[in-house]
Amino acid sequence: MNRLMTVVAASVCAVSLSGSAIAAEDSSTENKEIELQEEEDQLFEAGLDVDLNSAYIWRNVVQTDKLVFQPCVWADFVGLDPFWFGFYYWQNWDLSSDRFDLFHRRFNESDYNIHVGATAWENEDGDMSLEFELGHEWYTYHFDRREDGCSLSPSTREFYLNGKFKNPVVNVLAQFGGMYDDISCYDSGFYYELGFNKEFALCDELTLGFDWGITLGDADYLYFIYDEDVKEGFAGTTAKAYLTWSITEWMSLTGSIAYTGTMNSDARDAQSSDDKDILWGGFRLSFSY
Repeated sequence: MNRLMTVVAASVCAVSLSGSAIAAEDSSTENKEIELQEEEDQLFEAGLDVDLNSAYIWRNVVQTDKLVFQPCVWADFVGLDPFWFGFYYWQNWDLSSDRFDLFHRRFNESDYNIHVGATAWENEDGDMSLEFELGHEWYTYHFDRREDGCSLSPSTREFYLNGKFKNPVVNVLAQFGGMYDDISCYDSGFYYELGFNKEFALCDELTLGFDWGITLGDADYLYFIYDEDVKEGFAGTTAKAYLTWSITEWMSLTGSIAYTGTMNSDARDAQSSDDKDILWGGFRLSFSY
């Protein structure tokens, strides 16, 4: 009788444990389905990036090799898959007193961007895709125009079109843009960019990445070098390595180190000796939804 009771009790426990395991598995599957559904139902993506860099690099050319603070807020509406549209607002703060009076220790630039994009193609596995984006950028500068007629204007604007080919080997980005609403005493011009990116997941929280890019601009686009004798355009390149720590699902910290150099000889001669080739780095704290 005791043996029979023991067998019955063991059977009841086994059935109970089996039922609990099945229930737990069902619950886990249900949670995953809910998470996938939430991702599919997400209409907006938004975030805040806060950068602290030892140099201001734009179009792969050095603007200043002094300390800068550069925050950016952005948002995209992604509920019309495969299309999206959005905006971002970016600022530059020069933190050094070594740059000339128009810039040092002050908030001196705001950039406004609106864009629309689409995924033109994606494979079944989702690890390869081709995306295009058309955007408009408005650059505004927060200092007074000089009286010589050949100084920085309050703002300038550009249109751009870029394409991104994502794949398991290396991501490729190409961009073409044209400036208008002339800045300084220079005419509007065009630029062309080509970039490559590769990332490696070291673990769930750490990602190692590498970027390399080159920018070519015509002579009319070379307004950031204040020398009317420079008429041959420019070429700049940047190689960067970065490490991203995903602190939470919505917050990450990235540290980077990079090298930027000017490739055109006339542009190099027009730049100050400190701004031709520099090793620089910085940190980015990102918050995203």
